[in-house]
Amino acid sequence: MELSEKFIRIARFRNKLVHLYWQIDPKEVHEYLQNNIEDLEEFKNQVEKEP
Repeated sequence: MELSEKFIRIARFRNKLVHLYWQIDPKEVHEYLQNNIEDLEEFKNQVEKEP
């Protein structure tokens, strides 16, 4: 999966957490974090890079 696709998926999940939080099952959050932590770390590293 390309980096841009990963970031889009992260953004969609974040938007769901922020705007539709009442629809979120805690198990879904746990599963997402267990299966996608590397993507989140990669996103963090890209954001922290100097321009």
